[in-house]
Order: sequence, then C-alpha cells, then structure tokens
Amino acid sequence: MEEQKVSIVDDGGAFLQKRAKLLKAWKIAAPLLLILLIAFGWYAYIKVPLLISPFEVLYQMQAGTLAESTLELMAVILPLMFIMLYFLLIVMVIFIKESVDNENKYRGIIEQLKKK
Repeated sequence: MEEQKVSIVDDGGAFLQKRAKLLKAWKIAAPLLLILLIAFGWYAYIKVPLLISPFEVLYQMQAGTLAESTLELMAVILPLMFIMLYFLLIVMVIFIKESVDNENKYRGIIEQLKKK
C-alpha cells in the first residue's frame, strides 16, 4: 500500500496521460465490442438456435424432433457453461477491483494537486 502512495507522487502526470489514452480508445472499442456481441448473438440465433434459444429447445422437445444425442450433449455442456460463467464473473470482479484501485490513485493525484 505504501508503494502505491509513493508512485502517486512520482508518476502522477504519466498516470493521467495513460488514463486519457485508454479512455479515448475505449470510446471507440466499447461500441465496436457491443456491436460484435449483438451480431454474434443474432448470428447464433439464426444459424444454431438450439445454443441460444430455450424456446427452440422446448419446441423441439415437445415435438419429439430433438435427438437423444443432442440432449445428452446439452447435459454434459451445461456444467461446463456454468463453470465458464463463474470464471467470467470472477474475472469481472477482478477488473472492477482494478478499476476502483485506479480511481483511488486518480483521486490521490487530484488531492495532491489541490494541495500544491
């Protein structure tokens, strides 16, 4: 914790410049990522509806057209998908923690500039 306070004094300007570059890049990257995610979801819904639409799975189960091997595969993949989702949530929490740490560093720089 002490090392972080020392680095605030030493490289506050460099940190702010790096932060400005990242924020500028994010203004472009965020909409592109959102568009790609929406496009992928739409593509998956059209090409492989069993992977994304529970209504399609239910319809095919009721109609009796869903193959037994597909049901078995889905039963095996479901726990793997849950594990992946759990891992993704852990990664998101880590990113949020890092973001909050950066905000605290930014706040420290601002407080030091106010004192000068």
